[in-house]
Amino acid sequence: MNLHRLIMTNSDCYKQSETRPPCGVLWHSTAANNRRISRYVQPDDGLLGYNKHQNHWNQRMYNAAGKVVNKSASGFIGLLGDGKTLATYQTQEWDKNPWTSGSGVNGNANKLGYIQFEICEDDHSSRDWAMRTYQEAVEVSAYLCQMFGWDPLGKNKYGLPIITDHGDMGVAGYASKHTDIFRWWWSKFGLTMTQFRKDIAAEMKLPITPTPQPTEQKVRLKVGTPYYAEPSNKSKVSGKITIETNYTIVQTEGVYGLLKSRAGWVQLRDEPVPAPAPTVPKLVDTWARANTLKQGSKGKHVEVLQALLQTKGYDVQAIDGSFGSVTDKQVRAYQKAQGITVDGIVGYETWPVVLK
Repeated sequence: MNLHRLIMTNSDCYKQSETRPPCGVLWHSTAANNRRISRYVQPDDGLLGYNKHQNHWNQRMYNAAGKVVNKSASGFIGLLGDGKTLATYQTQEWDKNPWTSGSGVNGNANKLGYIQFEICEDDHSSRDWAMRTYQEAVEVSAYLCQMFGWDPLGKNKYGLPIITDHGDMGVAGYASKHTDIFRWWWSKFGLTMTQFRKDIAAEMKLPITPTPQPTEQKVRLKVGTPYYAEPSNKSKVSGKITIETNYTIVQTEGVYGLLKSRAGWVQLRDEPVPAPAPTVPKLVDTWARANTLKQGSKGKHVEVLQALLQTKGYDVQAIDGSFGSVTDKQVRAYQKAQGITVDGIVGYETWPVVLK
């Protein structure tokens, strides 16, 4: 790996993008027959060479209609100014959102936290150039996986591969429908994404074990069945089934299943009814049982009772803390009016009512 650092601070991406924790490495290719990094990265640091056309990405860019078309990547792989030396340039901070992927039906990979590289293409005729850039990408990916503690064979918190490319992200619905980098370039020389991940693991000297494949299942879905961007989150509806047929589910989480198309999650069965919460005696009940009053009782609690009855229109004549015959008569009248047991006892049944 021949890694250099030149942060492109004049790009709008550097000035405006959010920062997010990195979640993996996403590979692109430039779709242009130009192997030199200087086509995209400036200023010349003495190694890159000068871009005389000034069409690099370290500036605000416009299309023919005058519309801003800024693009930015986390880094580039290509040739230095001598036309021979292969190098990698880091051009954005690793936790800075690049503007590279575009959007798909499920979102925008730029906002997930992927570190994204562009690899300078040729005319696709050179196996040597494909293999050189492939090996550099393997080493860069291994370096980043070791830095962030990632398993190159694993998946991130979004359920997406740690190591991926624009083509796969397009299929998953998180990028525009381009086919770089494996589908239209490296695949011509027998290179695959599966082998790429294994080669990264080998570079890291990790044991390579077969990735367990999820058990697929078929489920028939009716027209109008909603599917969601996230399992167990019905507020994020992605769309609805338009054709009633059998659909393939490739992953399950609780009562939800992920459609093979990755369009979203459908509910496979009813959600479990939560068990009723255990009945816990209210604090007032516990207190009432411990402070039961009846004729003959005396003290502060009797005064409270008498004051409450008085405010409710039951004349106890005196708030004196003595539960006598007058208080007993008014308690019974109150109990009768409230439809509770008429016994003159103020306990677990009467206290909660009189305290309201």
